[in-house]
Amino acid sequence: MPDEISILELKINIGILPDWQVAGKDVFEFLKKHYEFNLFDDISPRDIAKFRKSLFPPVFLLQKSAVQSNGAHPYIAGYIFPRNILEGGANLHQVSLNKYEQMWAFNIVNKTSGRYQDVNSLIIGHSVATLSNPISFSSGFTNTDGITPNERLRILMVDIGQFVLTMYILDNSINKITTDELQSFLQTIQIDV
Repeated sequence: MPDEISILELKINIGILPDWQVAGKDVFEFLKKHYEFNLFDDISPRDIAKFRKSLFPPVFLLQKSAVQSNGAHPYIAGYIFPRNILEGGANLHQVSLNKYEQMWAFNIVNKTSGRYQDVNSLIIGHSVATLSNPISFSSGFTNTDGITPNERLRILMVDIGQFVLTMYILDNSINKITTDELQSFLQTIQIDV
């Protein structure tokens, strides 16, 4: 198993913490197939199927090992988006981009927390980054003990010039990513800009 993820074209290296592993494409397809989308009530099942089909896989997907997670894995899904697509022609600060991403996420998660969460500004290497506070939601997934845990989503966005590295950090009430574990993960991210 690799001990880091390298995205050579953008000079990004991301370490893989102990008890974590790179998940295969089949894991993303399983999650996409079984997730209960909380789209608006007036959307037909056919439209939900189209929406589900249009979700594209992440550049990388990390999951906490099954031994540590009791079947309710925490995940970190990483995407790279062109900055101009996220900004929509405006010159937005990283905090605004994170809040817009949260608003988009509210269209597909069955949120149990408020409108959007505060965003913390960070520096990762020499890059500006933002991390949202946890957004609570329900996914409909059940773990191996038959328990449906409350889920949490945090959005991490790192400015890498013309691109934004966006990570969706998902955990739950049974298997939380601790503050120390999250801080350790953030420290593994190396960007050579």
